[in-house]
Amino acid sequence: MTVRGRPRPSIHDLGGNINDLIPLFSFRNLVQVHINLPVVSQLDDAAVTDVASSWPKLEKLRLAGPLYSFYGSPEPTPRQPEPPRMTLKALIAFATYCRDLESLTLSIDGTSAVPSPSDGELPAAQLALRWFDVGISPIGKEVESVAKLVGRLFPRLREIVDRSGSARHRWSRVQKLLPQ
Repeated sequence: MTVRGRPRPSIHDLGGNINDLIPLFSFRNLVQVHINLPVVSQLDDAAVTDVASSWPKLEKLRLAGPLYSFYGSPEPTPRQPEPPRMTLKALIAFATYCRDLESLTLSIDGTSAVPSPSDGELPAAQLALRWFDVGISPIGKEVESVAKLVGRLFPRLREIVDRSGSARHRWSRVQKLLPQ
């Protein structure tokens, strides 16, 4: 008898689309969710609002796309990653609906227009978030505006982790500009 192990599949070999997540939305009492699948790269601001409003009791959320392995470290990829579809507006959904969220892993497009903290649509400050892994998130030159928004939404945020290298200094600056 011969027993052969199957090689661990690449994250790129896994299928799925955004509709595969919808059945999970009925589990409203989830406190920890870790999704490491290519489908995450399809999430936009509307989809992430559905995620946040469906799981209001979240304390830890990890939405990691194709650049993460099953074990959480960045995985080399043979193709250029697509930019995230989620923008800074996605953070508003988590501040609004996930009031107990302490840890968030989410790649966002930080080059998008920054919603102004003076906008009447911003929720009350979410006081639980302490750790934010932005993964491989591009960020524009409006670092101060991004920091103002993030600080307004999550005034107790203490650590921002960036895995991109090219944008790391800008995300580090955002962290330094947060309220202490």
